[in-house]
Amino acid sequence: MILSFSSSLKPSASHSFSLSYSRRIDRPAYQNLNPFIYLLDELSYWQGNPFLRPQLSHRAQLQYAYKSSTILGLSYTYTDNFSVEVTDTINMTKIVMVPRNLGVQQHLALTLTQTLNPYSWWSITLNGTFFGLFNDIDFGANRKLNLRQAAGRLSLQQIFKLPYRMSGEVMGFYNSRRLAGANQFRNATSQIDLGLQRNLMKNKATLRLVFSDIYKGSKANSMQQVDGLYINNYSYFETRQIKLNFGYRFATQNSKAPRNRSSALENENERIK
Repeated sequence: MILSFSSSLKPSASHSFSLSYSRRIDRPAYQNLNPFIYLLDELSYWQGNPFLRPQLSHRAQLQYAYKSSTILGLSYTYTDNFSVEVTDTINMTKIVMVPRNLGVQQHLALTLTQTLNPYSWWSITLNGTFFGLFNDIDFGANRKLNLRQAAGRLSLQQIFKLPYRMSGEVMGFYNSRRLAGANQFRNATSQIDLGLQRNLMKNKATLRLVFSDIYKGSKANSMQQVDGLYINNYSYFETRQIKLNFGYRFATQNSKAPRNRSSALENENERIK
């Protein structure tokens, strides 16, 4: 359930301000309420938590826009009954993964979206986020953690217009070391993708060649610790790919898009995994 309101001010044609507030109640998924045990191996298992409570989030955001090319935002989110799946021990002999309400999480973020057109054949879109995450959580048995982590994310997309109705694209992102979930610290990751596109059949068809994650930078390397439990994780996703796509648009520009309809059941459907 979401309760929200917003207000905007436009003192001139080039400048605009907006202020918004929302309160959101996130109820646990039904599977997370299931108390049954799912064995993973002889030493670890997953278990639901029938005592899991909804988490309540308050979010306030102030945003400034200049000519729709520069958007600067400042947001703050306070989450009570912070709910997340944690990895813990049972009698120091077995490992259990279970969703829990751990305490309070605070999130403070500064965002920037900048669009530039240095030349008619070159466009740049820059997205940057600098944020701080504060977790005041309690694992029980006198195991309280007060975690702080400042982090940032930067993405850059460049599109070049080429001869013969072709266009090239270079896109990259960088994620600094960051805090995820309850107590998991993830190392920095980065990725660069290259793309080449050509329009065909009077711009109704598109042929696109993409080479993603060219130097295998998208890797997950993380560490988490609580009491005497230390977990180090390393994995690599299959993001280094070469893809050739062909698309054709049958609809005309005058066709109307289908209407988006929502119902009261959507929030409940989101609770089913």
